[in-house]
Amino acid sequence: MPSFVFLQMAVSLTKVELVMLGMMLCGYYSPGPAFGRSARKGNLDTPLRDLHAPMVRSAQAFELEPLCTESILKTFLEGHPGVRGLKAAKAALPWVRNTSASHMETALYLLLCLPVHMGGYGLPKPYLNPLVRIEQASGDITCYPDLYWPGSSIDVEYNSDWAHCGVSAHYLDSRRLTAIVCNDIDYLSISTGQLKNAQDMDNAARGLARKLKHRIRYTDEEWQRKRTRLRGVVLPPVDL
Repeated sequence: MPSFVFLQMAVSLTKVELVMLGMMLCGYYSPGPAFGRSARKGNLDTPLRDLHAPMVRSAQAFELEPLCTESILKTFLEGHPGVRGLKAAKAALPWVRNTSASHMETALYLLLCLPVHMGGYGLPKPYLNPLVRIEQASGDITCYPDLYWPGSSIDVEYNSDWAHCGVSAHYLDSRRLTAIVCNDIDYLSISTGQLKNAQDMDNAARGLARKLKHRIRYTDEEWQRKRTRLRGVVLPPVDL
């Protein structure tokens, strides 16, 4: 049961790691089939408490049905008072969002929206991949913005090298971008390179904050150290 796994792992994982696990359980992706398994025996050969780092670094499977939702996790936790790990699970749950499409979308969301004391920028939480209908002269089209703030009409897209390569993908992205911009939705694109470069990410976060009319409250070196630690947890060393 995914909810039980979330609660069980609250004992072993840090808060950020547990949020990432929750995002995966409620998202459209998972580690690939070889994750955590012995090539010789085909069984799990890594203790559960040590699986986070390999999970971040593993190949992934995409476009899967979510195993869980925020509300299911919440209901499960409320139904198990006094269980070991409950306090940590409840502390992580408010940052879990439904329907992330990839680990890197999750990383982008966490870097932007986790609170300053955790190394994030503290931006308002968006919806991830919600259904948005956009009007066109030829008929409405359906889009699923990666990170979407409906109140401010802002769409932030993670443009991975893998998902957006090729002529066909470029054409579809261009057509969607035209429809989005022509319907007064602000569009910001974050590439893999930007996400992995702390200064580029800082510039993007500041620009997004201005669009959201949100003040980023940090300046000191302590926050920068926390940001570095957070980036080390959420970002893999390979492009996804």
